[in-house]
Amino acid sequence: MNIQAKIFRILSEELEISTEKIKLNAPYASLENMDSMTQVSITNKIEEEMEIEFDFDDLFDIETVEDLVEIVTNKVQ
Repeated sequence: MNIQAKIFRILSEELEISTEKIKLNAPYASLENMDSMTQVSITNKIEEEMEIEFDFDDLFDIETVEDLVEIVTNKVQ
């Protein structure tokens, strides 16, 4: 499973929405069912599953789902 697919799966599970509702250009903070607690849960789940650690600044750079995918991709490689 590629990184984007893993992130979409995590978002889908945590937000309780189908992966079809998640678009790369979608504003991350505006995804359906997103709130601050869910953002923390998503961040933790991604760190755990991808074996990475977000820098504090990374979290402020996430404006779209694509930003999240790019940040994770850069950290995994």
